[in-house]
Amino acid sequence: MQVLRTLTIFVFFLAVYATSVAQSSGNKPDDSKPDSVAILQEYVGTYNVKGNNDFSKAIVTLEGGKLYGHTDTQTQVMPLSPTKVPDVFSITSPDNSVDVTVTFLRNETKKVSSIKIYYNGLETRGEKEK
Repeated sequence: MQVLRTLTIFVFFLAVYATSVAQSSGNKPDDSKPDSVAILQEYVGTYNVKGNNDFSKAIVTLEGGKLYGHTDTQTQVMPLSPTKVPDVFSITSPDNSVDVTVTFLRNETKKVSSIKIYYNGLETRGEKEK
């Protein structure tokens, strides 16, 4: 009987301890991971594209923690899906008719300064508006 009582008390304190650890780790910010929304915000902006007959501006927005892109001649906003390569995203139209690769380029201070867009076998670039 004494063993059962001791075991019950041990299990109770173990449960209290586990709950305490779970709550404290859930409330603590994880400093090891950068804020993904802050990182995505670096890409947001309007990029002036030169030498392209299809569009002159590429617009990147952030909504609900996800990047979206469109051009000044396009009304449909498309999600930018991250790839395994940093600063590189892909866009695929719902009917798979358009496959676009978007690469954000950084300057010497590591800030996003321009964009490279590859689509339909063509590559075009644009500078980020300040």
